[in-house]
Amino acid sequence: DYGATRKWIGNQEGQLEYTRDLIVSVKITRESFKKKLTEIEKKKMNLWYSGSYEVLNSKKLIHKIKKSSDVSRVGSELERNYLFRKKILVISGVGLRGNVEMIWEKIKK
Repeated sequence: DYGATRKWIGNQEGQLEYTRDLIVSVKITRESFKKKLTEIEKKKMNLWYSGSYEVLNSKKLIHKIKKSSDVSRVGSELERNYLFRKKILVISGVGLRGNVEMIWEKIKK
């Protein structure tokens, strides 16, 4: 299945922040259709990580993970393609279980 594209079931929302001092922070929360979740299922519904980022060129960047809700991600480097148009940022690349594509909308602070 590696390399397959999958859509997360249900609704997701999150927050992505890039700072001028090259820090990245990501938080994604998923909604479950199940009424009762095990503790492991609850942990899988929330993903967060933080670390640094490096812009490689006008289409690629790397997230260097220092802290994560999934300890297996700590120390990893995620190469991502990106496309920014107006208020929309699309980030894509190879995730842990296949290809990922995340669409983020910029909000005013």
